[in-house]
Amino acid sequence: MIWLTLIGGTYIVTLLEIALAQTLDVHHATPCWLALWAIVWVASHRASQWNILAAGAIGLIFDLNSGSHLGVGVLAFGAAGFAIERLGVRFRRLDPLLRALATTPLVLLVMLLVFAGNRIVGEPVPPITLAVSRAVMIAAYTAAVSLPVWMCSGWLREPSQARLGRLSF
Repeated sequence: MIWLTLIGGTYIVTLLEIALAQTLDVHHATPCWLALWAIVWVASHRASQWNILAAGAIGLIFDLNSGSHLGVGVLAFGAAGFAIERLGVRFRRLDPLLRALATTPLVLLVMLLVFAGNRIVGEPVPPITLAVSRAVMIAAYTAAVSLPVWMCSGWLREPSQARLGRLSF
């Protein structure tokens, strides 16, 4: 059941990314919805090595969607999933605003690894200064749109947290 949620959510996020790409373009930067989905997926589930695999699978969809070599996005998204797994409970206990701020370096990591991977495999890439500045803009933009996502994920967890007596007012 959980894998069907992953597949269905990835499909919806891919459609969202394709449909809103032109609409949300600001100076050639758009939010990376697939990177956000991978981060939310890993952070919303219990720590497991399967989360890194799920993030890599979302990276595969990123590769297929972007037209780059297969494996570049898998590695980049898997690295972000690994980073979240290493942060573990500390990341999962952050407030929504702090999670949105913590999303920035994770998306930046993904974008820079995608750039480096494409450069290594010989894909045509922009100059490094333009690629880094675009990666920073994409990371900041994605973090900005991630705040409502983190707030909703927190609201969805509230009933289970209340049952466990972990909510404080």
